[in-house]
Amino acid sequence: MPSSKRSHGFLTGSASMRAVLLATVVVFAGCQTPKPRAHPEEVQQLIAQGPGPVTAKFKPIAPEERMDILGENGRMDYRIGNGDGLRITGDVDFLKNFGETAGGDVLPTIVKPDGNIYLPELGAVPTNGLTVIQLQDDLRERLIKYKKNPFVSVDVVEFKSQTFYVLGAVNQPGVYPVDGHMSLLATLALAGGASEQADLEQAYVVRDSKILPVSMADMIMRGDMSRNVTMRSKDLVFVPQREDAKVYVVGEVKSPGPVPFSRGRLTLAAAVAAAGGLDSVNADVNQVRIYRGGWDNPQVLAISSEDVYKFGEAIQLRSGDRVMVAPSNQATNLRAAQFVLPYINTALALLLTGLALDR
Repeated sequence: MPSSKRSHGFLTGSASMRAVLLATVVVFAGCQTPKPRAHPEEVQQLIAQGPGPVTAKFKPIAPEERMDILGENGRMDYRIGNGDGLRITGDVDFLKNFGETAGGDVLPTIVKPDGNIYLPELGAVPTNGLTVIQLQDDLRERLIKYKKNPFVSVDVVEFKSQTFYVLGAVNQPGVYPVDGHMSLLATLALAGGASEQADLEQAYVVRDSKILPVSMADMIMRGDMSRNVTMRSKDLVFVPQREDAKVYVVGEVKSPGPVPFSRGRLTLAAAVAAAGGLDSVNADVNQVRIYRGGWDNPQVLAISSEDVYKFGEAIQLRSGDRVMVAPSNQATNLRAAQFVLPYINTALALLLTGLALDR
């Protein structure tokens, strides 16, 4: 009887052992990583689709409004105002060295708060609202009593009376002087250029409480210089941040999460790199999927990890794209093993205990 009992226990133990081994084999089956396969159609589709159509924020400027917005030849005559510094020279005696210091420097004549400049012999001369040419003509008329054909020259050397504002996603926002020649393009350069997160498509210029039909994206990114307005007093240039432009990289990458666009552009390679790169152990080399469009019925394109590194710089993502790197069979099995192994260990412990008792 004892011999039979041991034999029965041994058979029972052998069956349990076989079950444990079978479970282990099943868990680790298929762990071999497949080779990447080509996805030529999907890759070409992604490259051809690009970043998506750009809808112009503003219509082209009509000829009848071009003059009012841009001025003749794209320039506006500067109007002199309080605080401006003027350099005035002439061939009349009291103007020959006017404003010159003992050291030979010439100090500007400042327009006073009453809108006048004060000159020898002439006294108060109104200047507010005049162009340089208009003030020159006025001074010439006043000087005729001192000389038959007087020469006089007026230059604005300090622009203080008029300013405009550059705010938002630029590197040096601030208040800048109007000089009658400062264009929008020069303004952006003066403000240090647009920042990494600038949304030029949504940027705008406000003048007299109205948004001008001026697209900075058309001007800078598409070369439409008809948008290059000259800045006027109290203009506001505002460049918003591209806060909502991002893609989501999830799955078998090292740092899954949202990846923002930079200057309105983001390639697949850059997005994957920003997420720490593919997990070389757990990523399915054939299942890098791009979900594009609405959540209810998205377009789904799958490419290989090899394609990501080979064509990733040519694949432009769109805001809202979801990049999902699927786990490999190996990763799935390893995770299953992590779940099953505690039970296998328990089964082995019970089996060994049973065998010891049978003996």
